[in-house]
Amino acid sequence: MKMGSQHNGGRKIPPAAYEGAIQGMMSQHTGVRWAVENGMFTFQANSILELVEKTEPFCLTGIASLIQCPTLVCKAEADHFFAGQPQRLFDELTCPKTIMAFTQEDGAEEHCQMGALQLYNHRLFEWLDHVMNVVPR
Repeated sequence: MKMGSQHNGGRKIPPAAYEGAIQGMMSQHTGVRWAVENGMFTFQANSILELVEKTEPFCLTGIASLIQCPTLVCKAEADHFFAGQPQRLFDELTCPKTIMAFTQEDGAEEHCQMGALQLYNHRLFEWLDHVMNVVPR
């Protein structure tokens, strides 16, 4: 997305309005603030729009089908950062694949299964054992 090309119902949103809207969300939600600030630090971006420009190329659309190894896609029920993305990736993969859902019932519904890392690790390593045909001793 190039600066100034953000759209809202077919209308072009001016960069200042886009940046202002994100800053407004950041002032109300600590998770959004953390995500944007962490992203700006990680990608060495000086503005929210620069962060968008720097992260836009990180997309598997059109190339996910090139992945050949067994792939685990984790889907957290209440992931507010990437809602819907795990299913989209899973649907595009043509390799052996597994989608693993983490729910509120598990206590693992948040982004990166926050609050239930032991459960996540357990399920991840069970999947690896299965995929790699590990036989317990």
